[in-house]
Amino acid sequence: MDGELDIIKLLYNLPTLKNLNLESNDFDVIGSIGMGKFASNLEEFVLNNLYLDNKVFENLILQVEFPELKLLSLRSCDLDGEIPFFSDIIKMPKLEKLDLINNDFDSFLDIASIEMPNLMFLSINTNAIEGTIPEYLADYKNLRSLELKEIYLRGGLYILTQLLQGIFGLCSLVLCMRSFVGPV
Repeated sequence: MDGELDIIKLLYNLPTLKNLNLESNDFDVIGSIGMGKFASNLEEFVLNNLYLDNKVFENLILQVEFPELKLLSLRSCDLDGEIPFFSDIIKMPKLEKLDLINNDFDSFLDIASIEMPNLMFLSINTNAIEGTIPEYLADYKNLRSLELKEIYLRGGLYILTQLLQGIFGLCSLVLCMRSFVGPV
């Protein structure tokens, strides 16, 4: 799909829209599509394989409230720096699945003060993240799947298991391909 005006007309004419997948499209000004009119009903929003620089991303996601959003997928969107939207994630109170695979995020942002009580799936595989294992992971008591593949965490597996032992429902933990540096 190429053409922002057509997508705007489509979205404004679909007030009951629950799932929106714009994966692998070519939008020049996607950040200007005016999400507010229909975002209140969205439950799934997939933007995989779109080039979203951080400014476009901020206009598209951070300036809009998504009160019903359960899935946000941003695979391969060329986002970089700190994971930018955690400080604003409160605008997505029902978020269950957050997929940030294959971007260029270089550090965790401390989000200990932000509540995401429904978060069940967190994937930050294949990013440029380096650092210590963030303690806020222990706050996600409903977490079922945590994927930390191909990032560089210091602190060792023992520290991670100590942090995660209070998450009784954790079913899947992916720590392969250089997930840890230093002693295990």
